[in-house]
Amino acid sequence: MDIVKENTELMEKLHQSSHISEFFKLYEYKLKVFRSDPIFKPIAEKYWNLLEKNFHGEIEKREFIKLFTKIYKLILPLYNYEEINKFIDNEWNINCMNKPTMNLYLFRNYLFRIAHFWCIHVNKNEYDCFLNLLYGRLIKYKKYYPSKFLL
Repeated sequence: MDIVKENTELMEKLHQSSHISEFFKLYEYKLKVFRSDPIFKPIAEKYWNLLEKNFHGEIEKREFIKLFTKIYKLILPLYNYEEINKFIDNEWNINCMNKPTMNLYLFRNYLFRIAHFWCIHVNKNEYDCFLNLLYGRLIKYKKYYPSKFLL
């Protein structure tokens, strides 16, 4: 389905609805469907495979922070280092509920949230393209600046 048409249909449903909560239920349902889409899982696993895991197959906070610092450097090249580190630390605490490790399911949900936040439309193909482009840039950064990459 065309991105513009899809978003137009969502907006029409919002205008037709007497309650905004119905629109958000539809929106949340759509996001849930995207999150479980077979296209999205392999992309998340590519990112997951960049990280060191403990013997339970989970990542620790420092791995999460290193990866997402690199991701935010690619998305926002002129960012405030201290602000982003506080933000990423806070994201870890929210997603893991202050636990020392994160599993693949939680990681995938967080990666999906990043795509959802940075993409213009609520469209799984756009999310897919965004995450694949970002992954390609991460790998290129790792190839040309291995001493700076440290993942």
